[in-house]
Amino acid sequence: MKGLQRQIFYFSLGLSFFIMLTFVLLSSPVFYKYEFSKGDIFLQQRTHVLANYIEGFFSKFIVMIEYLSKDPKVIKAYKLSEKDKIEVLKHFYTFNQIDPTIKYIYAGYEDDSLLIYNYDTPEGYKSTERPWYKEAVRYSSKISEGVVYQEFGTKEWLVALGKALVDENHKIVGVVAIDTSLENLLKVFREKIGIYETAYSFVIKKDGTVLIHPDEKLLGKKMENLPLREFLSNPEGKVEFVQDGLTKIAYYKRLEILNWVLITVVDKAELLMPVLVIIGMSVMMIGSIAFSLGWFVSYWLTKHITSPINLLKENLLSISQGIEIPEEFRNYPKNEIGVIAKEIEKLASTELFKRKVELEKLTERLKVFAERDFLTQLFNRFKFIDELKKEINRYNRYQTSFSVILFDLDNFKVINDTYGHDRGDYVLKEVSRLIKENIRQTDLPARWGGEEFVILCPRTIKEEALVIAERIRQSIATYPFEEVGTLVKRIVSPYKISLQTFASIRIKQT
Repeated sequence: MKGLQRQIFYFSLGLSFFIMLTFVLLSSPVFYKYEFSKGDIFLQQRTHVLANYIEGFFSKFIVMIEYLSKDPKVIKAYKLSEKDKIEVLKHFYTFNQIDPTIKYIYAGYEDDSLLIYNYDTPEGYKSTERPWYKEAVRYSSKISEGVVYQEFGTKEWLVALGKALVDENHKIVGVVAIDTSLENLLKVFREKIGIYETAYSFVIKKDGTVLIHPDEKLLGKKMENLPLREFLSNPEGKVEFVQDGLTKIAYYKRLEILNWVLITVVDKAELLMPVLVIIGMSVMMIGSIAFSLGWFVSYWLTKHITSPINLLKENLLSISQGIEIPEEFRNYPKNEIGVIAKEIEKLASTELFKRKVELEKLTERLKVFAERDFLTQLFNRFKFIDELKKEINRYNRYQTSFSVILFDLDNFKVINDTYGHDRGDYVLKEVSRLIKENIRQTDLPARWGGEEFVILCPRTIKEEALVIAERIRQSIATYPFEEVGTLVKRIVSPYKISLQTFASIRIKQT
């Protein structure tokens, strides 16, 4: 025998019956505590990993719904012409292409109309009577907690998230919603991870309705005997409850973005079983080993097994919380346990780093969607308004001049009608590029809406703004747009710019 096996063999030969029996009796609480501690760590880590995955999965849909719920065309679509409704549907289609897990993007209105892409509305369909519409209206200014349903044709499980559409009079006129497939999430929740056969995770709403569960029969139904009050009073924690006659140990975490609760459970009996097996085996060994076994094994386990495992447990907890471990706290034995402990630490650090990088990339992507216009990649109206407020505050405090250049392309509808919307989009992209080429690094260009553009020029007086505006006008007027050609030159008119006292700029067509 080599290494650890030889040490155990030699030590066991000279140990006694009495000390072994004492050791078994004294070590039982230690084994009990260790197994339950290991189970707690598993439940907590599994819950946190799934929570990060779910929040990352749904956060992009939340950003899309928030954006669409503020779009004036989406809000007023039921009043618009068929042509304008088609434009809104194209907008939905664009978002649908961003993520293949999106099944439908649609908007229902108070007149029971439904604006949806790639779906035939059944006869007699009334939007206001659908569960997704009622739930979104009930949550008003917030995104609904979601409605789970199984599609009639494909039998695919979907969850519908929606938000009420509010007009300028603060009246709810409809709901915009996104249906996304749960298939990928269900696959993740069905996977067995770890050593516990009875362990599984599921997601519920605050009223106990099941949203995600390995057992599809429970989707959309309410689970009984859950400690809902505990789930709602604390953001996360450990609970114990009885379900179907079995005592369950669970770790839960509230997902704040949608007010859901993620729960990972395991049967308490499964955590107890290793303790009972260890005690039973130890008792059976008493008759075959020597009298002095207790003292030596106790000493040896403390030095070579228990301490390294406890040290590994503490280090893994520190790694999971992002705490850097000093080298003096990695003093593992020079045997198989030490090698395994170091490899486990390395694996845990690598996986946590990957998760952090993925979340940072996702956050950056969502930030771009929130601030940029999808077509032109200029800043959108909301970002521009935020920056304009900062300039106004700076002006009020320091009297620092600034200018705002606002202009549009006259008769832009001619391009769309003559050459098609693809050419129109091309012209808007090229105009955006010309704007960026003819402004300063400190200027902030944005698409105000349609063919309207606006530029914020910090620390800029009237005369300087006139130079910038004229430079932009000339570059657009002389640019040879493909296929469109001189048409753009005809529709881009010269502008006269006048600076108001408050340092804002108005552009008038001469």
